[in-house]
Amino acid sequence: MKKYQKLLILSLLALSSCGTTMTNEKYEDVTLLKEDKEFTFQTNLEKDVLDYPLSKGRKIYVSNEGDDNNDGLSENKPIKTINKVNSLSLQAGDNILFKKGETFTGALSFTSLSGEDNNPITFASYGEGNKPIITNKFSNVFSIEKGSNIVVRDLKFVGENKKRDETTTCYNIISFSYSFVKENKYKNIYICDNEVEGNGTDSMLMGITVTSTEYDYKSSPINVLDNCIIRRNKVSNIGRSGIHSGGWLNNQPINQNEGHVNKYTNFHFDSNEVHDVGCIGIYIMDCTDSTINRNLVYNTGMYNVNQVMEGECGIMALCDINCDIMFNEVYNCFDQKTGFDAMGIDIDWNTDNIKVQYNYCHDNQGGGIGTMANQNSFILNNKIENNEGNTNNKGAITVSNFTSRYEAVREDWHAVKNLKIKDNLILHNNQDTHAFQVKNTNGDTNFEGNEFTDNHLIYNGEKAKNFYWINVDSSTPWYKFANNKFYSDDNTQFRAFESTEYFSLNNEEGATPYEPTKEKSFSEWQKRDLNSTYELLDSSLIAANPYDANIKYEDEKLIFNWKVNTGDIWHFNLYELQENETPSYLNMIGESNTTNFTYKPTKGGTYYYVIQPESNQGTYGKALKLKVNL
Repeated sequence: MKKYQKLLILSLLALSSCGTTMTNEKYEDVTLLKEDKEFTFQTNLEKDVLDYPLSKGRKIYVSNEGDDNNDGLSENKPIKTINKVNSLSLQAGDNILFKKGETFTGALSFTSLSGEDNNPITFASYGEGNKPIITNKFSNVFSIEKGSNIVVRDLKFVGENKKRDETTTCYNIISFSYSFVKENKYKNIYICDNEVEGNGTDSMLMGITVTSTEYDYKSSPINVLDNCIIRRNKVSNIGRSGIHSGGWLNNQPINQNEGHVNKYTNFHFDSNEVHDVGCIGIYIMDCTDSTINRNLVYNTGMYNVNQVMEGECGIMALCDINCDIMFNEVYNCFDQKTGFDAMGIDIDWNTDNIKVQYNYCHDNQGGGIGTMANQNSFILNNKIENNEGNTNNKGAITVSNFTSRYEAVREDWHAVKNLKIKDNLILHNNQDTHAFQVKNTNGDTNFEGNEFTDNHLIYNGEKAKNFYWINVDSSTPWYKFANNKFYSDDNTQFRAFESTEYFSLNNEEGATPYEPTKEKSFSEWQKRDLNSTYELLDSSLIAANPYDANIKYEDEKLIFNWKVNTGDIWHFNLYELQENETPSYLNMIGESNTTNFTYKPTKGGTYYYVIQPESNQGTYGKALKLKVNL
């Protein structure tokens, strides 16, 4: 049994016993930790803040005990079937409410369905018990063509389709589609607090999708949909992608004078749990100003029958501008037996200003984080641990300039430019791979202004055979390495490889011209990686502990400050917890390299803030817990 297969089994066992909490044993169980201090502040924060507006109109009840001859306007006279719901003339403010604990069979399907701003059409539930189930076979379960101001919440959707092959039609469990749109008029889609379940990772099913088709690809692209909120959904057992937005890639090449087709704006795929997916967990495409934050994504790329290469990974951003991918945990991503990808997070091609920060990517078959051709992006403050590198992505972080649909992208976008990789913790234990890899996949030497600085790299595996700390491929001129810290239990095994000649760019550190060799010792590498260090791992290293913390509330912000005792420190991790919650990257609020931190809370209530020290070698010290009433 391969290592990553064992990890899959262990992770599944861990999840079955502890829900969706992190499985990293290094996190301190703070549920029994007594809070050091308690603070109470008078604020204007509301405790219950909804992600969606409420519908103010009719309530139409649907129950198995109903009758389609009823008007459905009271719980005592509900309507009964999906067909009846589809036949209704719905208007702004309507609430279509399915009774909890019941199952409804059929396809909910609407065309040109729109509510109004702050008065949407809502599909939800009523009564007591489990979410109502809406189920269907061999077609979509819930679909709206050209919808606007729609809320879908607190429901369970179950889909079933045939196994994947070249002739099977792909269906969606929840689908919003926009075909041949001529106007910029669609907005405000809210899909929150639902369960979405398919019939297997080998099925021809998508989970939640937003798609569109260009009306005239030769004209300037238009914004099809603004403001789409997909939050707190549980998506599982899907054959294709779990959550997906997309469109133009399935059609004609874009105008070469346009850098992007900005189909969508303000998309937010946050706080979802996506697992057991045949291909990609969360896949955002064609968006400007989007977020993929606080998601738990695991067991993706699980389809392993026909070796179909589809960019399988946990989270992917493709053809996007201004996308934040933050505070996610991604693990057990597989390659569909193709030998490609299987990384936790992928900054894919034709992207600009993608920020990947504060994520935990671990135990994936490929790498932790990878990139294709992109510009002006950031990989910051991530924890990347024990990824297999058993695909074409050999690095815990792998940078490439790959571009698919080469003719569809402007020539100057076949590049990696101004990528900043900084302050990441890379924990690596695979002797046949690399901590950081740069490779050229399209033949162009179009790497400009890229930096790899201030990262902490730890190798804790067996004595390396084919392991390189740094592996820079031919024709990939990398601008800057600086201030990186390397740790292992054997200070004789450092190896780096750079086959591209490096020329001084007269940066502020004063780098000198550098002739590459095929393999370098650390003393040779220091000429390239300015101010870098290489030290032995120290099992007795103790992180400095915080104490005597205080909090002020000013200008709607919490201002933390604390003292620290002697010991080693890289930074402090800060978390916002509910009662009995365990720290994880899903509830982290940031890091601080000093003894103060500022944070703006969004909801009132009682919270437990944890300050956890982390040493330069990635070990945790004793946490400090503070109770705050807002």
